[in-house]
Formats: sequence, structure tokens, C-alpha cells
Amino acid sequence: MVRCSLLDEFPELEFLLRYPRLAAAADREDRVAVHRWITWYWAIESLSQGETLTVAKALRSPWFGKARSQNLQIVVLTAVFGPLLSAGLGALVAAGITSNVHVLNLFPYPLEVQLGDQVLTLAPNTRERLWMLPTGPVEILAMAPDGWIADQGSLDLRSTLQGANIWNVAGGAYVYREMLAYSTSPKKGPENTFRLMCGQRLIQLSGDHVFSEPPQEIKTKSDGVIWRSHIDWLPEAGFQCPQALAEDEEYDHAMALTEAWRDSSDRWWVQTVAGILVAQGQPSAALARIEDELEDADTVALHEARQDLAILLGRGGSMRAEYTSGLIRSPVEVLLAARIASTSQADELLVRALERDPGDRDLQVGLGRIRLHQARYAEAIELLDVDEPTEASAAWLAEAHMALGQDQSALAVLLPWTPSYWPSTHLAQLKHKQGERWGRFAFDGSLAQARLQRIQVEGLDA
Repeated sequence: MVRCSLLDEFPELEFLLRYPRLAAAADREDRVAVHRWITWYWAIESLSQGETLTVAKALRSPWFGKARSQNLQIVVLTAVFGPLLSAGLGALVAAGITSNVHVLNLFPYPLEVQLGDQVLTLAPNTRERLWMLPTGPVEILAMAPDGWIADQGSLDLRSTLQGANIWNVAGGAYVYREMLAYSTSPKKGPENTFRLMCGQRLIQLSGDHVFSEPPQEIKTKSDGVIWRSHIDWLPEAGFQCPQALAEDEEYDHAMALTEAWRDSSDRWWVQTVAGILVAQGQPSAALARIEDELEDADTVALHEARQDLAILLGRGGSMRAEYTSGLIRSPVEVLLAARIASTSQADELLVRALERDPGDRDLQVGLGRIRLHQARYAEAIELLDVDEPTEASAAWLAEAHMALGQDQSALAVLLPWTPSYWPSTHLAQLKHKQGERWGRFAFDGSLAQARLQRIQVEGLDA
């Protein structure tokens, strides 16, 4: 890649090296070519407005310095060099009559997305971009393969000049905007600020780095702080937005989004359906809903929720008898019986089951959880340290390490699971204990109490 000679005088132009044609033009000091490629990369939103202005300032163009505002500078730059772009793209953007839209699909199934007259198929848990849409109201539709409509209506799109348009289908994904502070004295620099958005269908924000990774550092000759804005999403966060909405008592919105997820095999989905109804003071309705779901799908997650809700309603005795009586042979039957039985009964069931199936990971984790409740932490660690951990087993393993004061071991277990909600609360507590903030998401010790209460049997009687 060409090394831009301007970097010696303007180290803040390091980002030019991402664009070979632009860097080559700058290296040979060809201003016309530089302006052509600046305009091109800015028009397709690879360069931010701030980066575009930085290049222009470095070139010390006399006419450019006379423009009094960033928007005017961009418009002048594009108007002068726009004709060099194919199909008049620069002129269209300069006129502010087009819009680009980032479309986010957090759902576990593909969606056929229609935005105006543009149509595309969006894979599960992915982001795509639609180009050259008109500004103003645009009709939208997002449909699953079975014809179920995930989202529909209209969005009022603004010009690309005014910032990014993000269609967060059904408001299901976490989108965040952070302000990053680059300082010559990191220890004395200000703290980054972070804003997390959940439940919004249309998000319109301006940013220097939109769905692209910001640089780790910015070289500058001057002291002080340089701020850059970064907009992105958390596809790995999974099914957590409805829980956040429920915490804010937006129950209707939370339930609508939960229904859209439609995955009764997912433990978080089941717990959220039940949890929203319980939070509204309707535990009996929650149990009836779970039992209705069981008629269509006999999943472990639904059985667990049924047990927990029965205990909440004071029916634990009859539920315990139902799951622990009769012949219990399969690992699933053993696990369901063990989680509602007394600690001693659960211990006996799981030990016998592991003698029959010594390689069964779920049975091993189940016994590890019992050992954790029995405060037999060393044994719990040995059982819970499995080759293919789950979110739950990781959280329990970390609890055992923390109980023995092995904080570094607990950190090593939890960090790969961020930002999964349950392990993250343990990590937040651990960091809070150490007097630290955790990561750029600014979790603290209160987060564990802030989440939607999990309806789960945490204490088993002896």
C-alpha cells in the first residue's frame, strides 16, 4: 500500500491508508485526483464528514477554507467535483435528496425486507444496507418465510447528509452510540460516554464511524482531546431487548417483541414470556400460557418454566410429585426431576444417572449445580468445567470460583461470554467488587438487581 507523504506533516491522515487510490493521489500531491476520491468515498459513506474535512484542511485548499460550516464545506466539495462521479452520484448526495438505510435483523429466522421499491432477503442476525432511497416517508415490510409479518408501516427517512438511518426491525436489536475520547494523556483523558438504544424501529444518528470499527488511537501533534462518535449494534446480545423493555415497565412492547421471536425452545424466550406476565401480576396466566405452549412443543425450557411458576403459585408439592414419581430414566427426565426435588434427592438422582451415562455433559453440569448449592465448591468447579460450556454453566462455574476467592479464575470464565446477560451480571459484580467499571458498556454492581427477575428455583431445600 502506498505510504502517504502527507503523513509526516499530518499524522491524523493515517486513515488514508485504508483507501489505496486516495493515498496514492495524496502521495503524488495530485489535488484533482485527491478531491475526486475524497468525494467518491464520502458519497458512499466510507469517509466520515470529519475525515473529509481533515483531508481538505491538510491540502490547504484556499477556496475550501472560506466555507463557514461543515455542511457547506461538504456541499461545495461535492458540487465542484460531483460531475466526476459516475451516474451523478455526487450531485444527488449534494442535493440531499437521497438516503441510505442500515437494516438490522436480530431474529433467528430470515426476513424478506421491503423498503420503498427495494427488496432483499435478510439472513438471521445480520445487517444489510440499502442505497439511494428517497427521503421522506417510505413504506416498509419485513416478512418471515412462513408469511408472518415481523414489522410493517412507514419510516420517515432523512438525507444521508443529516446522518445515518437505521431500520431496527421491530425494534429488536440493541443499537449503541459511544463518544470516544482520544487523548495524548490517556490516564488524564475524559471517560468515554455510551448510549444504549432498545425498542426503537427507526434510529437516526450522526457518527464518524457507523457500523465500522473506530481506530485504537489517533496521532496528533497537539495536546488535548479529540472526540469521535461510533455507532454500532450488538448482534451477539441476542434476546435481551424485551427484558430491558419489561424492566422499564413497557410490558405491551416487550410482549409484542417477545411474540415476534417465537422460539419456545429458547430458555430466555420462555422466561421472558412468563416473566412479563408475572411482572404484571398475572402468574396464573403465565402458567396457563406455558402449558398451552407445551401442547405444541415439548421442550425442556417450557417444563422448567412450568415447574418454577407452579412453585411461585404454591403448587410445588404436587409439581414435585409429578416429576419425581414413576420411572425416571432419560437424562432429560432426570434433570427435570432433579431441579425440583430436594437437594438430597437431586444429588441421588444425578449420581445414579451419571453412573449410567458418565459422558453426559448436561447431567454433569446438573450435579455441579447441586454441589454449588451444597457449598462443595471445589467439586462444583470440577464438574462445571466442561469442554462446551453454556451460559448457565459458565455463570455457575464463576460463582464457585468467586466463593473460593478465585476472582481471576472467575474473570477468565466470564469474559468470553460478554455481553450475554447472565454471565455479564456476575462479571459486573466482580468488577464492582474490585472498584472498577466494566468495559465501555459501564456496567456496575446495580445491574444484577436491575434485570427482569428470573423465575428460577435458586434455593433447594436440604
